[in-house]
Amino acid sequence: MYDGYKELVANVFNQAISDYKKLLKMQKKEKLDEEQKDLIQRGIKENERFFRSEWAKDLAEYLKVTYNPEKLIEKLRKEAE
Repeated sequence: MYDGYKELVANVFNQAISDYKKLLKMQKKEKLDEEQKDLIQRGIKENERFFRSEWAKDLAEYLKVTYNPEKLIEKLRKEAE
């Protein structure tokens, strides 16, 4: 049976992960002005706040996956290096 809700929830996580990785890579660019750096840092913090939120934990539970936000953040940071 097709479960569109699970696909939607998975897409929420996948988009957050994709955005987070992109922001981590963007912050390494040398030619950024202070406003750009600030926007990137805010985006990174917003994604980390999502990963640590009760909402993210509830979504992971709905997907029946074990979820540790700190391990996910650490893994994504290493991938972006």
